This record gives sequence, C-alpha cells and structure tokens, in this order.
Amino acid sequence: MKTATILDATVKAIRVTQADVVPVSIAAHEALTELNRFVGYPSLEIAEWDPTEGVHQPLHSERFPRKLLEALNGQVFLDDLCWPALHRDTRPKGWQDTDAFVDRGDSSLYQEFILPLGYREGIYLPLFHRERYVGMVTGNTDAALPPGEAEKAALTALAPALGEFLFRTRERRARKEADGALLLDADLHLTSFEPEQSQNTAELIRAVLLRTWPTRGQVSRFAIWPDASEVPLRVRVERARRGAGDFYVSWRRGPMPAGLSRRQVEVVTGIVEGLPNTEIADRLFMSPRTVSKHVEHILVKLGVPNRSSVTRLAMIDGVYLLGHPALSTPI
Repeated sequence: MKTATILDATVKAIRVTQADVVPVSIAAHEALTELNRFVGYPSLEIAEWDPTEGVHQPLHSERFPRKLLEALNGQVFLDDLCWPALHRDTRPKGWQDTDAFVDRGDSSLYQEFILPLGYREGIYLPLFHRERYVGMVTGNTDAALPPGEAEKAALTALAPALGEFLFRTRERRARKEADGALLLDADLHLTSFEPEQSQNTAELIRAVLLRTWPTRGQVSRFAIWPDASEVPLRVRVERARRGAGDFYVSWRRGPMPAGLSRRQVEVVTGIVEGLPNTEIADRLFMSPRTVSKHVEHILVKLGVPNRSSVTRLAMIDGVYLLGHPALSTPI
C-alpha cells in the first residue's frame, strides 16, 4: 500500500476521533470503515478496555459472530495462552505471529471459538494512549494468509489515532459521570486535569494520594470532605492493566449513599481503620455513647448487620475519608 494512502486514512481517522460531537457508535463505525479499506476482513471490531471491570467493552463490530465477540471481550480471551503472546509488544499481529510463543492446539480461544466458525487467520492490534493500554482492534478471515507487511504498516500508522479515540471516548463518558478528571504518572506527578478551573481540586487529590499511598497502599475509591464544603469529593482511581504508569483519577461532588452525614462518614472511616468506639470518640472529640449511637444509625442506613459489613461496603462505594486528619495514623 502506498504511504500516501496510509496517511490519508490516518488523517481521516484522527478527524473522527477529535470530533467530540460525533456519537461514539458512529465514530467507531467510521474508524472501522477506514480500517477495512486496507485489511478487508470479513469480521472486525474495536473494543475499549475497562480497567475497573477487567474486560473489554466492544464499541462497534461488523459481521462479528456473537459467540466469538463474547469470548474475545470476556474472560476467555484474557485467560487464554494467546493473550500474553499478543501483548509481547505493541505491534499488530496475526495468529501466525504467535506461533513462536503459543501452540494453537493449546489455545482454547482458537480451537473452541475461531476454528468452528471457519476462520483460519486473524489480526490483533493493541491500542495505547501514553503507554496506557486502552483497547484493541480484532478481525478474522477464512483465508490462511496472515496479515501482510503493508497491512501491518497501515495498522501501525493508525494505532495512535485509534488509541486517542478510545481514550477520548472514556473521557467523554467520565465527563458525563464526573465533575472532573486528572492524569498522574507512575510517580504521581500531575500531567493533566480538566476542567481548566479545577487545578486546586486536582492538587488536593494528588496531595492526599502522595501522603497516604506509601503507607496504606493504593486505594481506588475514597472521599475527601473539604472543611468549607457541604458535600464531599467522591474520588475514583483507575490504572492500566499493563501497569505502564498512568493513573486516571475522576471525581464528582455529591452526597454519600444512604444519606450518611459528614459525622457518620467520619465514624465509618474509623470503623474501616479498625478503631474501637472509644478511640473513634477520642479522635473526633465525642463521647463513646455518641459514637455508639452513630454506629447504630449507620448500620440501619446501610442495611448491614455488623461493622465488618460496613467496612466492606465502605471500600466498595468509597465511603472512606482517605487521609482524614482526625482518623489517619501519623504518616
């Protein structure tokens, strides 16, 4: 394929990814249309990696059999022997490229889902954004020939634009679900944040992570309740499966679940940290009897029978004031 053709396809794909007003399904369809100009595979899909669920979420697929689509985007693909072989590097690959590392006869994905559908070859393109794995393009064909060098060159040229598309898709979704987001590198340096006026919030969240993570481990869901605020910041941290470096942190301002008050959330935080009522009372300048009353109300509001259940729900829902000065042990 001529370099000019590859460049033309890349430019068109970039235009699609940058058009935030275009619905995701339409943008994904346009991206696959550009891909099929030079790969021509009977079935093709583009899927986003969801780091919180640990699965791929297909954004668009063309003539992809449902059974195979479910296998590729679910645990079957991630557990298969081909997964580490495909992820040895960022280059596009066909099944033949994995033969040096994986026996197809031992691949349940190939034997149980590829061959029964009449496919003999395929193509896999991992997609990245700033070294963070964000998704993939996969395709299948009944021909036994692997993708050629021209196809691989075209896919390599398009990969950055497609990675940008998947990242922007996730950002668009986050903007609907959150009030803001920030990116941190592996050393928790702030690399970007949005919206523009949220720098103080971004720096506050980063400061809490810098202060707490070295001793407490990486907490993925937590809350920060600034003194002057009537509602907390509810924070969510995600990391790429490959562990290459970036942390994607989103937040939103809103009430705690079950109508928990600020004082009750402070008590919940003490419960999560394993403190007895007497120590929670000392740290929050309350009487033990008041703390006991708060615990009773917390159990009723959350609909759970005991403190261990409170801890479990608190960590799942982020009802935990990470770095709260009244409850955190010295760092």
